[in-house]
Amino acid sequence: MGYTSIILKWASSESVQADYMVITSSGTSNIVKPIAQADLEAMSLPMEGLSSGVTYKAYMGYQGNVVSTITFTTPEKPAGAIEIDNTANLKTVIEDAPAGSTIILAAGQDYNYSNADIYIDKNLTLIGAPGGTAPIVYIRQFRLCNSDMTVDVDIDEVRFAHIDFTGMIYGADFATGKPQNSIIGFGTNGARTMTIDRINLESCTARHCHIAMIMSEYTMDQVDLRIGEINIDDCLIYDMGRQDGGFNSLIHLNSWDGNQKIYCGKYTITNSTIHHTAHGLIEARAGTEQKDNPEYALPQVDISNCTFDNLGVTYPGVYTGTNVSRRSVFTFYNWGPTDAEGVKVNISNSVFGAVGNINLQDSPFAIAMWGTRENSFRSTDTPTEDRWLMLTTKDLTADQIFPDRAQFNYRIADEAAMIGVGDPRWNE
Repeated sequence: MGYTSIILKWASSESVQADYMVITSSGTSNIVKPIAQADLEAMSLPMEGLSSGVTYKAYMGYQGNVVSTITFTTPEKPAGAIEIDNTANLKTVIEDAPAGSTIILAAGQDYNYSNADIYIDKNLTLIGAPGGTAPIVYIRQFRLCNSDMTVDVDIDEVRFAHIDFTGMIYGADFATGKPQNSIIGFGTNGARTMTIDRINLESCTARHCHIAMIMSEYTMDQVDLRIGEINIDDCLIYDMGRQDGGFNSLIHLNSWDGNQKIYCGKYTITNSTIHHTAHGLIEARAGTEQKDNPEYALPQVDISNCTFDNLGVTYPGVYTGTNVSRRSVFTFYNWGPTDAEGVKVNISNSVFGAVGNINLQDSPFAIAMWGTRENSFRSTDTPTEDRWLMLTTKDLTADQIFPDRAQFNYRIADEAAMIGVGDPRWNE
């Protein structure tokens, strides 16, 4: 469903007799369209000429009699939104847009910025238009900072929604090409303070990055970066990390010394699938000025309704580096003197398939432990280290839990008996 259009679908062509469709709404003229035999066979009918944010009732009729009805509401288009297609310069549009702008990318198009850094130093929403396939954005990096690396940044929210992000170089050979490092970064050297309250990724795909999805550079000297929360919801994330040295997690926000203070207070991952990450999920070490400093609360990690598979396993058939260093799934060194006093990872209604050993330690945590654990499971293809055993173990392999995982379909088998578990997209 788009802002001004919808494709109406029905379940069976054999039992449906219909020859017209009427769409009505209070205060608007009826939209009437004949239903041809080809429409019945396709079991769908596209309807145009709607308005955004309006509730409609659709009547399917046959020889003057109503045979079926449905009510729906079109998405509300944000007021003042900037709509562009791929003929516009996305970098210029984003960097020149007023603070608080919403930029809507046309659905079903490729946007090639695989050799461009796009700077975002203000509140901004970047979304793909509804009603079609998500636009694909080839990106070197969205840098949440000013292009002048000495300028402070204060951002309430950067939001990405309904976009397919890839680090692959546009036109490069998939099997041999080296992708760009990450989707989101924060720039390099420059004495500055950066405050970002929220980074939201909603209904996005993120794939094919050489290092990470979100990363801070080692070269961010003299930087004080404070992120309130990173929220990932309804996302599909895969092929993250190609065994490059020094960076070892999907989200990599490390502080190394007193010249670098990098912090995120909360990580929330919900209704998402993450597979084929060569490294861990989150690495966020405390620097010397952060350790035991009451100004920095212990980070929170909340994971719910997620599906994980092939963590520590590189994506099949792609270029990889030669890094042999290893990390845990969660690494929060220096945030607590002991495990018991360190970061807690709360997890519910989630499932772990296979966890390999390519750049991934058997221990799931480094100075972090499970917090609450509710209705969450592991296959027999996960490590047997004690903390993994805190998840409920199913006496099933990852292949048995996800019978179609070879096709990257993570539907849970009925015999696995997991109710309300995992990313909901696979149960629809």
